[in-house]
Amino acid sequence: MSEFTHLDTDATATPDGVQREGATGHSEYPRAGDNGELRTSGYNTSVVIAGLGNEPGKLVTGDSAIKTGGIDILSGLAGR
Repeated sequence: MSEFTHLDTDATATPDGVQREGATGHSEYPRAGDNGELRTSGYNTSVVIAGLGNEPGKLVTGDSAIKTGGIDILSGLAGR
């Protein structure tokens, strides 16, 4: 489904220079990491809610399902 932008949930440094922890489950998306900072998923969610998602370089994109071993359900359904 190429019309969707895959937002990263893995540990990374975000464009604001903050090192962020990854999330391994949906319940971790809004939770702060051990360092007190939003996780990568929380950062991306904040950017979208603030209406800044269309600004170049604000979102951290990727396909975390491949990196973390999770299942990308949408990709599995694409061939059906």
